[in-house]
Amino acid sequence: MRHVEDLRDFHKGKEIWILGSGASLCDYPLDFFDGKISITLNWTIVAFPRCTYWHGFHEPEREYLRDEHPEFLPKSIILYPFPGPFHHQKTRDPKEFFGKLVSQPIFMKFLDTRPHASKADFEGVIKHIAEKTTPQGYRASGTITHTAIQVAAILGAKRITLVGCEGRGPHAQCYGMKERYPRMDGPGVPLTENGIRWQAEALARYGTEVIRYFNKDCLFGEKGYKKIPWKEVKTNKELPATGGSINGGAPKRKNEIN
Repeated sequence: MRHVEDLRDFHKGKEIWILGSGASLCDYPLDFFDGKISITLNWTIVAFPRCTYWHGFHEPEREYLRDEHPEFLPKSIILYPFPGPFHHQKTRDPKEFFGKLVSQPIFMKFLDTRPHASKADFEGVIKHIAEKTTPQGYRASGTITHTAIQVAAILGAKRITLVGCEGRGPHAQCYGMKERYPRMDGPGVPLTENGIRWQAEALARYGTEVIRYFNKDCLFGEKGYKKIPWKEVKTNKELPATGGSINGGAPKRKNEIN
Protein backbone atom coordinates (compact mmCIF):
# COMPACT_ATOMS: atom_id res chain seq x y z
CA MET A 1 0.00 0.00 0.00
CA ARG A 2 1.08 3.55 -0.75
CA HIS A 3 0.80 6.16 2.00
CA VAL A 4 0.45 9.93 2.00
CA GLU A 5 3.80 10.36 3.76
CA ASP A 6 5.44 9.08 0.56
CA LEU A 7 4.42 12.42 -1.02
CA ARG A 8 6.17 14.59 1.57
CA ASP A 9 7.41 17.87 0.01
CA PHE A 10 6.53 16.64 -3.49
CA HIS A 11 5.24 20.15 -4.30
CA LYS A 12 7.44 22.09 -1.89
CA GLY A 13 7.02 25.85 -2.04
CA LYS A 14 4.03 25.74 -4.41
CA GLU A 15 0.42 26.85 -4.18
CA ILE A 16 -2.07 24.02 -3.81
CA TRP A 17 -5.77 24.53 -4.52
CA ILE A 18 -8.39 22.55 -2.59
CA LEU A 19 -11.67 22.27 -4.51
CA GLY A 20 -14.78 21.44 -2.51
CA SER A 21 -18.37 21.19 -3.69
CA GLY A 22 -19.63 24.51 -2.35
CA ALA A 23 -21.26 27.22 -4.45
CA SER A 24 -18.12 29.35 -4.74
CA LEU A 25 -16.73 26.70 -7.12
CA CYS A 26 -19.20 28.00 -9.72
CA ASP A 27 -17.31 31.28 -10.00
CA TYR A 28 -14.47 29.51 -11.82
CA PRO A 29 -14.44 28.50 -15.50
CA LEU A 30 -13.94 24.85 -16.30
CA ASP A 31 -10.33 25.22 -17.42
CA PHE A 32 -9.19 27.54 -14.63
CA PHE A 33 -7.40 24.85 -12.64
CA ASP A 34 -5.62 23.28 -15.60
CA GLY A 35 -1.90 23.53 -14.93
CA LYS A 36 -2.48 24.22 -11.23
CA ILE A 37 -1.82 21.77 -8.40
CA SER A 38 -5.27 20.85 -7.17
CA ILE A 39 -6.95 18.47 -4.74
CA THR A 40 -10.61 17.77 -5.49
CA LEU A 41 -12.89 16.63 -2.67
CA ASN A 42 -15.67 14.07 -2.88
CA TRP A 43 -17.77 14.45 -6.07
CA THR A 44 -15.88 17.52 -7.27
CA ILE A 45 -13.78 15.12 -9.33
CA VAL A 46 -16.80 14.84 -11.68
CA ALA A 47 -16.39 18.52 -12.55
CA PHE A 48 -12.59 18.53 -12.58
CA PRO A 49 -11.31 15.07 -13.55
CA ARG A 50 -7.97 16.60 -14.63
CA CYS A 51 -7.17 17.45 -11.00
CA THR A 52 -3.76 16.57 -9.57
CA TYR A 53 -5.24 14.58 -6.67
CA TRP A 54 -8.60 13.41 -5.37
CA HIS A 55 -9.27 13.17 -1.64
CA GLY A 56 -12.15 11.51 0.20
CA PHE A 57 -13.44 8.36 1.83
CA HIS A 58 -17.21 8.02 1.27
CA GLU A 59 -18.31 4.65 -0.05
CA PRO A 60 -20.14 5.91 -3.19
CA GLU A 61 -17.07 7.82 -4.34
CA ARG A 62 -14.79 4.87 -3.64
CA GLU A 63 -17.11 2.63 -5.67
CA TYR A 64 -17.13 5.20 -8.48
CA LEU A 65 -13.33 5.21 -8.62
CA ARG A 66 -12.91 1.44 -8.27
CA ASP A 67 -15.68 0.39 -10.66
CA GLU A 68 -15.98 3.21 -13.21
CA HIS A 69 -12.69 5.13 -13.19
CA PRO A 70 -9.84 3.01 -11.84
CA GLU A 71 -7.48 5.24 -13.84
CA PHE A 72 -8.07 7.88 -11.14
CA LEU A 73 -6.91 5.62 -8.31
CA PRO A 74 -3.17 6.45 -8.54
CA LYS A 75 -3.96 10.10 -7.73
CA SER A 76 -6.55 9.30 -5.05
CA ILE A 77 -5.67 10.01 -1.40
CA ILE A 78 -8.13 8.00 0.66
CA LEU A 79 -8.76 8.04 4.40
CA TYR A 80 -8.66 4.68 6.17
CA PRO A 81 -9.94 2.73 8.05
CA PHE A 82 -13.04 3.81 6.16
CA PRO A 83 -15.14 5.71 8.72
CA GLY A 84 -18.49 5.33 6.96
CA PRO A 85 -21.36 5.91 6.50
CA PHE A 86 -21.76 2.65 4.60
CA HIS A 87 -24.46 1.83 2.08
CA HIS A 88 -23.38 -1.45 0.55
CA GLN A 89 -20.24 -3.28 1.59
CA LYS A 90 -19.77 -2.36 5.26
CA THR A 91 -16.01 -2.78 5.03
CA ARG A 92 -13.40 -0.57 6.70
CA ASP A 93 -10.36 -2.36 5.28
CA PRO A 94 -8.72 -1.08 2.04
CA LYS A 95 -7.51 -4.52 0.94
CA GLU A 96 -10.96 -6.01 1.31
CA PHE A 97 -12.57 -3.17 -0.63
CA PHE A 98 -10.07 -2.62 -3.45
CA GLY A 99 -8.75 -6.16 -3.87
CA LYS A 100 -5.95 -6.34 -6.45
CA LEU A 101 -6.22 -2.57 -6.98
CA VAL A 102 -5.20 -1.77 -3.40
CA SER A 103 -1.63 -0.92 -4.42
CA GLN A 104 -2.78 1.99 -6.59
CA PRO A 105 -4.44 4.56 -4.25
CA ILE A 106 -2.57 6.60 -1.67
CA PHE A 107 -3.84 5.95 1.85
CA MET A 108 -4.00 8.30 4.83
CA LYS A 109 -4.54 6.88 8.31
CA PHE A 110 -7.50 8.57 9.92
CA LEU A 111 -8.74 8.90 13.50
CA ASP A 112 -12.53 9.11 13.28
CA THR A 113 -13.12 12.14 15.48
CA ARG A 114 -16.74 13.06 14.95
CA PRO A 115 -18.29 15.23 16.07
CA HIS A 116 -15.41 17.54 16.99
CA ALA A 117 -11.66 17.25 17.35
CA SER A 118 -10.09 19.87 19.59
CA LYS A 119 -7.75 22.72 18.78
CA ALA A 120 -4.92 20.75 20.39
CA ASP A 121 -5.71 17.75 18.15
CA PHE A 122 -5.36 19.85 15.00
CA GLU A 123 -2.28 21.68 16.23
CA GLY A 124 -0.66 18.36 17.08
CA VAL A 125 -1.16 17.03 13.55
CA ILE A 126 0.25 20.21 11.98
CA LYS A 127 3.26 20.02 14.30
CA HIS A 128 3.96 16.46 13.17
CA ILE A 129 3.69 17.50 9.51
CA ALA A 130 5.98 20.51 9.98
CA GLU A 131 8.54 18.35 11.79
CA LYS A 132 8.23 15.66 9.11
CA THR A 133 7.07 12.99 11.50
CA THR A 134 3.97 10.79 11.26
CA PRO A 135 1.07 11.31 13.70
CA GLN A 136 -0.94 8.45 15.15
CA GLY A 137 -3.65 9.49 12.72
CA TYR A 138 -4.92 12.54 10.85
CA ARG A 139 -7.91 14.47 12.16
CA ALA A 140 -11.15 15.98 10.89
CA SER A 141 -14.42 17.23 12.34
CA GLY A 142 -17.34 17.05 9.98
CA THR A 143 -15.55 17.98 6.75
CA ILE A 144 -12.96 16.42 4.46
CA THR A 145 -11.52 19.93 4.03
CA HIS A 146 -9.67 19.46 7.32
CA THR A 147 -7.64 16.48 6.14
CA ALA A 148 -7.22 18.05 2.68
CA ILE A 149 -5.39 20.95 4.35
CA GLN A 150 -3.17 18.37 6.04
CA VAL A 151 -2.51 16.69 2.68
CA ALA A 152 -1.49 20.02 1.14
CA ALA A 153 0.84 20.68 4.07
CA ILE A 154 2.44 17.24 3.66
CA LEU A 155 2.96 18.01 -0.03
CA GLY A 156 4.94 21.08 1.02
CA ALA A 157 2.54 23.86 0.02
CA LYS A 158 3.60 27.45 0.61
CA ARG A 159 0.04 28.63 0.04
CA ILE A 160 -3.17 26.61 0.40
CA THR A 161 -6.20 28.11 -1.35
CA LEU A 162 -9.70 26.82 -0.60
CA VAL A 163 -12.51 27.08 -3.16
CA GLY A 164 -15.97 25.57 -2.68
CA CYS A 165 -15.15 24.82 0.96
CA GLU A 166 -18.06 26.59 2.64
CA GLY A 167 -18.96 23.58 4.77
CA ARG A 168 -22.62 24.62 4.58
CA GLY A 169 -25.01 26.41 2.28
CA PRO A 170 -25.66 25.51 -1.36
CA HIS A 171 -23.73 22.96 -3.40
CA ALA A 172 -22.14 23.89 -6.70
CA GLN A 173 -24.50 23.26 -9.59
CA CYS A 174 -22.00 23.64 -12.45
CA TYR A 175 -20.22 21.16 -14.70
CA GLY A 176 -22.34 18.12 -13.88
CA MET A 177 -22.31 18.69 -10.12
CA LYS A 178 -26.09 19.04 -10.06
CA GLU A 179 -26.40 15.33 -10.83
CA ARG A 180 -24.41 14.49 -7.68
CA TYR A 181 -25.74 17.29 -5.46
CA PRO A 182 -29.30 18.00 -6.64
CA ARG A 183 -30.30 20.04 -3.59
CA MET A 184 -29.20 23.64 -3.30
CA ASP A 185 -29.49 23.85 0.47
CA GLY A 186 -27.73 22.20 3.38
CA PRO A 187 -26.80 23.95 6.63
CA GLY A 188 -23.84 21.71 7.52
CA VAL A 189 -21.92 21.93 10.79
CA PRO A 190 -20.79 25.45 11.73
CA LEU A 191 -17.98 24.27 14.02
CA THR A 192 -16.17 22.80 11.03
CA GLU A 193 -14.91 26.36 10.51
CA ASN A 194 -12.83 26.14 13.66
CA GLY A 195 -10.79 23.21 12.33
CA ILE A 196 -9.90 25.28 9.25
CA ARG A 197 -9.06 28.32 11.37
CA TRP A 198 -6.95 26.41 13.90
CA GLN A 199 -4.95 24.70 11.20
CA ALA A 200 -4.42 27.99 9.33
CA GLU A 201 -3.07 29.58 12.50
CA ALA A 202 -0.78 26.61 13.15
CA LEU A 203 0.51 26.52 9.58
CA ALA A 204 1.21 30.27 9.63
CA ARG A 205 3.82 29.62 12.32
CA TYR A 206 5.67 27.46 9.83
CA GLY A 207 5.37 29.92 6.94
CA THR A 208 2.37 28.45 5.11
CA GLU A 209 -0.54 30.74 4.21
CA VAL A 210 -4.14 29.51 4.01
CA ILE A 211 -6.67 31.62 2.12
CA ARG A 212 -10.23 31.01 0.99
CA TYR A 213 -12.37 32.36 -1.78
CA PHE A 214 -15.83 33.66 -0.88
CA ASN A 215 -18.60 34.25 -3.39
CA LYS A 216 -21.73 36.30 -2.73
CA ASP A 217 -23.53 33.24 -1.31
CA CYS A 218 -20.98 32.59 1.46
CA LEU A 219 -21.97 33.42 5.01
CA PHE A 220 -18.64 34.75 6.31
CA GLY A 221 -17.70 37.85 4.36
CA GLU A 222 -17.62 39.87 1.19
CA LYS A 223 -16.84 38.27 -2.16
CA GLY A 224 -13.17 37.70 -2.87
CA TYR A 225 -10.05 36.03 -1.50
CA LYS A 226 -9.65 36.24 2.27
CA LYS A 227 -6.74 35.19 4.39
CA ILE A 228 -7.64 32.90 7.27
CA PRO A 229 -8.13 33.14 10.25
CA TRP A 230 -11.52 34.68 10.75
CA LYS A 231 -13.66 34.87 13.85
CA GLU A 232 -13.99 31.62 15.80
CA VAL A 233 -17.39 29.92 15.73
CA LYS A 234 -18.85 29.32 19.19
CA THR A 235 -22.09 27.46 18.50
CA ASN A 236 -23.38 24.19 17.10
CA LYS A 237 -26.61 25.85 16.04
CA GLU A 238 -27.31 25.37 12.34
CA LEU A 239 -27.21 28.52 10.28
CA PRO A 240 -29.57 29.10 7.34
CA ALA A 241 -28.57 28.08 3.85
CA THR A 242 -28.33 30.58 1.02
CA GLY A 243 -29.11 30.51 -2.69
CA GLY A 244 -26.56 29.59 -5.37
CA SER A 245 -25.33 31.40 -8.45
CA ILE A 246 -23.02 30.83 -11.41
CA ASN A 247 -20.76 33.69 -12.48
CA GLY A 248 -18.75 34.15 -15.66
CA GLY A 249 -15.05 34.99 -15.31
CA ALA A 250 -12.44 33.64 -12.92
CA PRO A 251 -11.91 35.63 -9.70
CA LYS A 252 -8.78 37.78 -9.82
CA ARG A 253 -6.19 38.37 -7.12
CA LYS A 254 -2.65 39.56 -6.53
CA ASN A 255 0.52 37.76 -5.42
CA GLU A 256 0.26 34.58 -7.46
CA ILE A 257 2.60 31.71 -6.58
CA ASN A 258 4.00 29.93 -9.63
